[in-house]
Amino acid sequence: MDKQSEFHLLLVPPEGGERRVPCDSVRFQIPDGKNGRGGGSVGIRKGHTDALAAVAPGILTATKNGEPVFRAKVGEGIAAVTGDSVTVLAPFEPA
Repeated sequence: MDKQSEFHLLLVPPEGGERRVPCDSVRFQIPDGKNGRGGGSVGIRKGHTDALAAVAPGILTATKNGEPVFRAKVGEGIAAVTGDSVTVLAPFEPA
């Protein structure tokens, strides 16, 4: 598999200094709706339908072959999902 088609997480904090993590799935928290319902976590794998999602503060985990390869404490932000990547625009620190 070439690097271009490899699934990955790209974390981009507001201050710059992005982090790219090859993985096969990403899980992060999403916020509750106005009625206090609908939050929780979402998991993304290669081939997922393109989407935009709000990111709630919490732990983001990237896994490969079922094992965590990266964990970060993230702040409020947004995630852009494409078939081969998840880009998260949010402050983060490795957990």
